[in-house]
Amino acid sequence: MEQSFPAEGFFDLSASDLFGLACEQYTAFYAAQTPVNAFLVSVTLFHLLDWLVKNGTKENVREKLAAKDEAGRSAEEALVLKIHGLEAFRAVISAANNAKHHTLDGKTRPAYGKRIKRGFFTGVSRVGDSLGTEYLILDVDDKPVWLRDAFWAVLDTYREYFQKERSPE
Repeated sequence: MEQSFPAEGFFDLSASDLFGLACEQYTAFYAAQTPVNAFLVSVTLFHLLDWLVKNGTKENVREKLAAKDEAGRSAEEALVLKIHGLEAFRAVISAANNAKHHTLDGKTRPAYGKRIKRGFFTGVSRVGDSLGTEYLILDVDDKPVWLRDAFWAVLDTYREYFQKERSPE
């Protein structure tokens, strides 16, 4: 038996499948904030936009969508704009691009300083975190962005969309 798939997409994966994968990757990252786990979740969160809207990660596509009449946008187009509008998404873009490319151009793909802090921090640490928890941080415009929080903000925005997609109206 042989099963064929169209050239577009990747076998029978759907955007919903990739969202599920991002959730699993985030869970792994939450438990162990390693560069490898950050690589996986950042690349999936970033490129999920491309599965929702063709070239959804591209700035020129974002600009075209923003210029479109709001009533004429699909739910996916509205989500792409919402994700791009998140302050946390800047960290996701940088993490994903820096994970894929050792050196970034600094214009469309800015690189930010990276740090790992270990300990328990008021306002950041959560119930269940140990004193030895490591946190991956990007310094975005001289502001520390804790990747766990940035990934969550983007993932939660995706979650709203995928829950609406599944619920009957």
